[in-house]
Parts: sequence; structure tokens; C-alpha cells
Amino acid sequence: MNGGFEDPAIARQRRRLGLLALVAKALLLAVLLGAWWVWEPGGEPSRAAGGLPAASLDGSLGAAPAGAATSASSVATPQLPAVMATAAASVSALVLNGADAASQAAASAGTTELCGVGRIQAGTDPPHLFEHAVQAAWPRVLAALAQSPAERARAAALVLRFHERLTDAHTNSPPAWPAEDTRDALAAMALQSPDPAVLGWAWSLCRFSGAPAACQQLSVPRWIAQAPDQVQEDAALWLLLATAEPAQAARAVQGVVRATQFGPSPAMTPWVAAALPADLLPYLRLVLLLRVQGLDLSLEATEIRGLDLLTRHCRAPHLDGAGAADCRGLAETLAQRSSSVTGLAMSHLIGEVHGWSQARQDAMQVRVHALAQAARRGLSLGAEPFGCANVERAQQFFLDRAAGGEVAALSRFLAPAGPAGAAAR
Repeated sequence: MNGGFEDPAIARQRRRLGLLALVAKALLLAVLLGAWWVWEPGGEPSRAAGGLPAASLDGSLGAAPAGAATSASSVATPQLPAVMATAAASVSALVLNGADAASQAAASAGTTELCGVGRIQAGTDPPHLFEHAVQAAWPRVLAALAQSPAERARAAALVLRFHERLTDAHTNSPPAWPAEDTRDALAAMALQSPDPAVLGWAWSLCRFSGAPAACQQLSVPRWIAQAPDQVQEDAALWLLLATAEPAQAARAVQGVVRATQFGPSPAMTPWVAAALPADLLPYLRLVLLLRVQGLDLSLEATEIRGLDLLTRHCRAPHLDGAGAADCRGLAETLAQRSSSVTGLAMSHLIGEVHGWSQARQDAMQVRVHALAQAARRGLSLGAEPFGCANVERAQQFFLDRAAGGEVAALSRFLAPAGPAGAAAR
């Protein structure tokens, strides 16, 4: 074994890089989760009178990059219908089986491509190409973000530094950075910023245990009351309100329906991509972006939680006329404007109790299933995950997903329609 692994800092990077497969799995799970919202193959639809059966998905979305973060409160973890959790386990097995097959194929091939380097021995991770390279590159990325004139980039640097702190604590590694809690600075920034992304990131991180006093000053309702009208028209803000204040679910439904903006969750990926040093080799760019993707997914859990709470509210029995009308509007809004597969799935769960015809429910099922198949087809890393073809495709998907949302990004992978009358497979 290479002696470099005896260095605690190198050992820490090795443990982190060992989680990359889980990051890729988390990305696929987040995309595929909504696809199995009615039944898993051979199963039966799940129904619950007066609400949705809850199932905890601890670790599914954010475990890899955030070091499992088991100290996070349950608010940061999405509670989704049990049938979706069961299906997620099936998808997890599918992804892991695919990864095993890819690993076996790479081993049998003897070598694998590392974009920008050439071919290396399969199944190896030379420290100068992985651990040492990441250790050298990551501080440069954080420094570029921290010095950016863009507030969101500086906020991303604080989030990533806190992520490093969590990872060090989880792996019992010596800290790579000073041990200060960056949530103080992030919460102070959120209190002064008109950017909902900064508020959402700060609020999510403040849900972790041991939050500093500055976190106690964060109030989503107060922030909304003080925000300009155009900011209040962002659907993501109302989903955050539902997560922070479940008792205000009815108000959040109305806010989402009237929102003029319904884009993807604010992501750190584009800011990190812009901060990557120009001299980084292509494969290493993907290694660093995979780490950020996993953290983006864990932060998106706040929005998913908000969607779940609104869905529960709208499926509750005995809604009055105005409340039922708002929920019908929410189902339409999600069906037409949601940028995530999960949002499309939730539109069906609301629509089925608020007047959607069976034909429309079936059509939404077909749409979500097609997007799930596109994810499986387009995001499979194959036997050479860091080969140039995969590096280019994965990076483009990450940027497309951050800019236009999951649905738009996956649409590039949709299979062309077959000839009329072709049998379903």
C-alpha cells in the first residue's frame, strides 16, 4: 500500500473519494424516486385514508457527501409515501448492481480511461491522481468562491466549509480547516440578504445539532414579510415556509399557486464549476463536481419536505371549498411547472383526490416513468466512470439540472418515440 495513505489528511481524502459511488447513487435515487410513486413492479398502489403513509429515507439523498450527518433534525429529511421508499430500495439495488457489473467489466478489461490522463490500471486509485490531486485543488476552489463578488458564491463557500467540518467529525479525521462554525456567518448573511437561496441554505444547515445563536434569529415567516414582492413570488420560498412552519401549509399552497417563479432549487454546482481552476484535468473536475452534487441533493431535501407537507395537507379529508380549490390549483401548478420528477409525482397524488380523471393520472404515470427510464439510460456511468465521454455527459447534466431543473435536463435523454402501434417492452 502506498505510504501516502498514512498521512491523516490523505486518509481523510481517501475516505471521501470512496463515497463517490454513493454520491452517484444518491443522484440517481433523487431523479428516480418519483418514478415509482404508484407501485413498484408487481406491486399494488398505496392508499391511505386522510393522508400519506410516511417512510423515512434517512441517508438516501444526502448521506454520501455530508458524511451521513446523522445529527440533522428530522425536518431536513424528506418523509415520503411508503410506496416511494419501497421503490427507492428497489432502485438502489438496481444502481448498486449496475455499479458492480461496471466494476467487474473494468477489472476484466485491465485498464480504464481517466480523462485528461489516459488509461490506468482498473480498480486502482493512485494517490497522486485522486487523494493528492483533490487535496491540492479543493482549497483553491473554496478560496475562489470566498473571494467572489457574488453573494451566492460566498454563501456557497460557507456551506462547503461547514460540509467539510461535518465530514471531518463523521470520519473522526483531523480538521482540514479551522474548526469555526461557518453557520454564524451564513445566518448573518441570510438575515441581510434578499436572496432566497442564501436563506434556504442557512436555514437548512441551522437544522443540524449544535447550531450557533445566530441561527435562532432566522425566521422564514419574518423573512417573507420583509422580502420584496418579487421575492415572495418564488415558489421555492413557499416550500421553505411549509417546511419551517407546517401549520402554515394552507398559506404555502396559495403562495406556490400564485408564484410567478417555479424554477429548480438553487444549486451550488454552477458556482463551483465557475470557480474550478482552469488547469484542472477533466476527470478531476468531475470528481469535485460529484462532491458538490451530493451536497446539493441534501439541501434539496428541504424542498422535497415542503412538497410532501403540501401534498399531505391537500390529501387531508374535509377540506372546505376554498381549500380544495387551492389544492386543485396546486396539482395543476406542479403538473405544468414543476422542475423535478418528485414534483410531478406529487401532482398526481394531489390530483387523484381532487378530480383528476383516471386517464390523466395514467398519463402522468407514463410521463414520470419515461423520465425515470431516461435517467437510467442517460446517467449510467458504465465501466469507465471517468472516461471522457462520461465526464462530458455528467458535467453537462449537472449544469443543465441546476439551470433548468431535473425534468428539462432528463428530457435530453428521452428515447425517441417508437413507430405507431409498437408494443410496450
